[in-house]
Amino acid sequence: MCFACRSLKTKKGGKMKLKYDMRALGLLMIMTSFIIIPAHALSPLWISSLTGTDQNITSFQDTDSHFLNYLAISEDGKNIVTGTYDGSIYFINETGAVLWNKTALYDTSYTNSLRLSSNGNYIAFSDSGSAPASNPPKKIGLMNKAGEALWNYSARTFIFHSAISSNGSRSVFGSHDNISCFDINGSFLWNHPVKSPVTSLDISEDGVYTIAATEQGPVVCLNISGSVLWEHEFSNVNEMKISGDGNYICISGDSFRTLYYLDNKGEILWNRTMPDTDVVICELSHSGDNIVVRTTGAVSCYDRYGNPKWQYNTSSRQPLVHTLSPQIMSLSKNGSYSVIATGQSFILLNKTGYETGNFSCEDSISGVDISYDGSDIVAINNKKLFFFRNPDSERGTRPGFIKNEMQDFPKILKIEIDPLNQEYYAGDMLIVSGNTTLAEGEDIRVLFYRNAFVSGMKIRPEKTSTEVMTKVVTNKSGFNRWSAAINTTGFWAGENIVAAYCNKDPGINSGQKVVLISKEQKTALEIDEK
Repeated sequence: MCFACRSLKTKKGGKMKLKYDMRALGLLMIMTSFIIIPAHALSPLWISSLTGTDQNITSFQDTDSHFLNYLAISEDGKNIVTGTYDGSIYFINETGAVLWNKTALYDTSYTNSLRLSSNGNYIAFSDSGSAPASNPPKKIGLMNKAGEALWNYSARTFIFHSAISSNGSRSVFGSHDNISCFDINGSFLWNHPVKSPVTSLDISEDGVYTIAATEQGPVVCLNISGSVLWEHEFSNVNEMKISGDGNYICISGDSFRTLYYLDNKGEILWNRTMPDTDVVICELSHSGDNIVVRTTGAVSCYDRYGNPKWQYNTSSRQPLVHTLSPQIMSLSKNGSYSVIATGQSFILLNKTGYETGNFSCEDSISGVDISYDGSDIVAINNKKLFFFRNPDSERGTRPGFIKNEMQDFPKILKIEIDPLNQEYYAGDMLIVSGNTTLAEGEDIRVLFYRNAFVSGMKIRPEKTSTEVMTKVVTNKSGFNRWSAAINTTGFWAGENIVAAYCNKDPGINSGQKVVLISKEQKTALEIDEK
């Protein structure tokens, strides 16, 4: 019988009943309040040794540089990409099978950035060679999950920062003097010049918003056509993230000392001064309602209004080593779990800040990532990739996530562009129209932009892109219609792209090439023919 209870005989029939000793019961409650359910010692479902000689390491690769330095997992946990500093890229499924591994195209190559789209289907990358030392070759590109190169371009300067939208429709790259955006087919969409090297770069899941910070310039937010929505001056920005829905931005500035939280209009909603710290790393949930911050000795969580939700103290002082280092903290996009590398271990925290799992190994954990709902966790050290299942997670799919890998957006919704002429005069008004299954009154964003990579050009055209918004109207033929007038004044002669996007869902789109010629050029050709 419980010591907090006493048995007494009643006057009727000697039956027993219980009477509680309140002092003993209070002591029992105090004692049980300090009972902590131990965290799971997580065991990897599988381990893959990726840097061995059986992984097609070429003779030119430097063994001192052949260590895992990049890591990402798709939001459904089915696809994983990792890479080495010296140019190897590995694509692995959830069972641990290496589906393919590739080395970069240049001898003694170095991977400078590697990003996996959250649907797991596309990989944006930048890399460089080592010779000649004065001007080694550099390139950017996009691959699909089969390892096929969809496109790649030579770059003029080193590019250490890239980001990709959830379905691969937009890839952005930040260099020493510009931010450039390309679509899934490699068409150049826009270019934004900067005065100093890009230090941080991110893009919303739908590709509508791009944010960037530079060494000496302002933080800038660009729209889907590359136009500046707002700029803010912050001191020494070292980390910056945008929520998946594109509504909120978290910025670590003032040399790790201040955390800023903004909306997508550029308004600073709140800021927090961090304690004396070596590192401030921030992660946002998809809707921006959970902001997890890693500082020296602590992990903290805030809501979107800046109210503290929880704090977890740790003795780890793992530093943020370099721009090229893999992430040492990741937050599941539904906000349920955070995974944090701490030296030779990682810890798993739930949405209330309690440690629910941990793992340790002989070497330092250099990078971690987690799936959308926190069900799947990956970690790397220099040589190995570890895959874990979270025993406490309720496995599910994200809202609106489409399981069909070949269908990123509903095919029933579409926009078409009527056939265009082969050539138009630069400076003329271009009328573009087409059918659509979008509802009457829906907004369609029509972009016209130069189809060329103009980074580094000394002389630029007056215009490289323009944008028009139009509405869907009803039509008796069965399909609804749309039309837009585009003024090509200021554009150079040459190949351009006209693209029409659903304003609510940029994944629903269509595009065609348009060739502009100058009237002087046309006249010269006519004279030559005569």
